[in-house]
Amino acid sequence: MFRHRAAKQEPTRNRSLQRHGRRESPPSGGRGCQLAQDLFDLADADGFDLVYSHTTLHHLDDCRAGLEHLKRLARPGGTIALVDNVCDRYPTPPRRAYTWPALWNFPRELCRLGPRDAWFQLRFWHSRPWLDHLLSDRYLSRAAFRALYGSVFPGARFDDPGFALAMTWTAPESSAPGM
Repeated sequence: MFRHRAAKQEPTRNRSLQRHGRRESPPSGGRGCQLAQDLFDLADADGFDLVYSHTTLHHLDDCRAGLEHLKRLARPGGTIALVDNVCDRYPTPPRRAYTWPALWNFPRELCRLGPRDAWFQLRFWHSRPWLDHLLSDRYLSRAAFRALYGSVFPGARFDDPGFALAMTWTAPESSAPGM
């Protein structure tokens, strides 16, 4: 149950991906909100108990500035949980990294989904808007992720679920939002 305010950062300064909005729907009668807006427009004088971002920060032009801003959003004792894609081979996977697996998996997807949905999925994976989105991604390597995030969030804990790295950090009790 949420008893405190939480912020979930979703879209970034990449305007082509942005969806603006605010939804406040506290689960189980607790207080909470989910925010979907530009990261750098997000502010709260009291700070948040939880700041969460999942696979979005690689879209920022200045990742360090985004991380510093997220750090300022946590109230004293608040937690920041960040998950983002990483790639140790290259900062932006080549087009074939997305299109070839879609072709390779098509026969299996045909059996699993049926012809209509499998064809839709194959076309989606080869569509220009989706490929443009994927090819705009800028991933950090695992080492660069740990170095950058660790420099902004000293003492952070890192986990590796495989496709991404996850980081959790708790703001010191003595700091105030904006510090």
